Amino acid sequence: MYKKGIKFLAACQLAAISLFSQVSTVNAATDFILQITPAQATYDSDLGAWMWTNPETNLYEQATVVQIDVAGPEGVGVETGDVISSLPIDKYGSRFILFGSGIAPDTNLYNLKEKLVHPYRPQVEIVTSSEDQYEGVTRTRADEKYQGKIYITNLIGDTTAPESSRKVLLEVLTSEYEAGRDRVSEYGDLKRVVEQIYIVREGDTWYFEDVDSEERVSFSPKTEYKDGVSYYTLTCNTLSSLLSEFEYKQKGEEYIRVLGLPNEFEYVVDEHGNVEQADWQIIDEEKIQVWPIADASLLAKLADEPFTLSGRTLNKFPSLIVDLVDLYPTSKTYVRIYKGPAVENYTGEQIILQEVVANDYDPTNFNTVTPQRETQIISSESWNHSELEDGEYTVEIITETPFTEQVVDADGNPVGINTKKLRLVYSTFSLKRTVQFFGNATDSENK
Repeated sequence: MYKKGIKFLAACQLAAISLFSQVSTVNAATDFILQITPAQATYDSDLGAWMWTNPETNLYEQATVVQIDVAGPEGVGVETGDVISSLPIDKYGSRFILFGSGIAPDTNLYNLKEKLVHPYRPQVEIVTSSEDQYEGVTRTRADEKYQGKIYITNLIGDTTAPESSRKVLLEVLTSEYEAGRDRVSEYGDLKRVVEQIYIVREGDTWYFEDVDSEERVSFSPKTEYKDGVSYYTLTCNTLSSLLSEFEYKQKGEEYIRVLGLPNEFEYVVDEHGNVEQADWQIIDEEKIQVWPIADASLLAKLADEPFTLSGRTLNKFPSLIVDLVDLYPTSKTYVRIYKGPAVENYTGEQIILQEVVANDYDPTNFNTVTPQRETQIISSESWNHSELEDGEYTVEIITETPFTEQVVDADGNPVGINTKKLRLVYSTFSLKRTVQFFGNATDSENK
């Protein structure tokens, strides 16, 4: 048995954590608690304790739990460092869980990150990312891809070695948020398995193995050094697999996890007192939060009743009623009016109004944690009517998010990167204020 230092990073504002996890009964004295338990231990809510089946005695008993308080800097909750565990990592392995306390008056603890450390099992680290550089959690929009990278070491190719040392299980799961919610329900685990496949090594050959048919496909992982350790890596670049009734309106969380087989020392006692080998255990898991694409509606108002603007001919400019739904947490949304017909990505010079109606820099009407809804009225007094000419006009609502697109020249060569501008809705109408009279002019003497 030996002691091992664990390096951890808790770089998130707790207000931004929308994943609801199993709540511990441990009281939070500081911002974070690092908890260390035997790998097989689970929290028994009936007994109010962490329990496990002791492999030495085959008895279901209370597990030894070590807690390390971690105080984050004021208002941020960021702490990085090395901590020496007082609980040895023996042949059964240990699980490290980082809990974060809620924002007052919430006194619950939330499971932010777990890591399984085991001397007889492959080690795995999963890293997720997207173009959104938000620090609280990896997040993306339903129509934008995210990236996942899996680092694997100590997966050996010796076919005579225990299966637990040469085989892991890769899973992708999703959990849709319930209507009206911005987090996973606290009433149960709603994860849906999307993908499940074994990663197997035999000699120098790696395989993806189908869980059901056992059919294999060989592949060649890349080799990469990270923190002085050689890892085999697998990468993905994909859209979320979350479900939604409407295209790109998915809202929820997607998980990438790698599980390891129990080794020959790990057994559990079932409810009937029978001893059986332990089940798969999560080695590492990361989540991606997915928010829907925004919607917008546009109405006009001259007197009392609002009306749709498209196709209308008006004798003066109306006020505008803008309703915005599911605005991406880090975004800027504005209304633009220009003279002429609707043009995608308009760059002309006849813009008569461009007014921001929601943005992440104004805390009075927006935040950067969850999607927002906004209703704004732009008064007709926002522009100088005397300078407006009769003719066709376009009103459009544009939103900008952290996502980008490549700019190419006429020959298709890349020349730069631009922030994507997504037009949510537009309307065209005609302004006609000149009155024409037809007929003959007369006076009283001609009658």
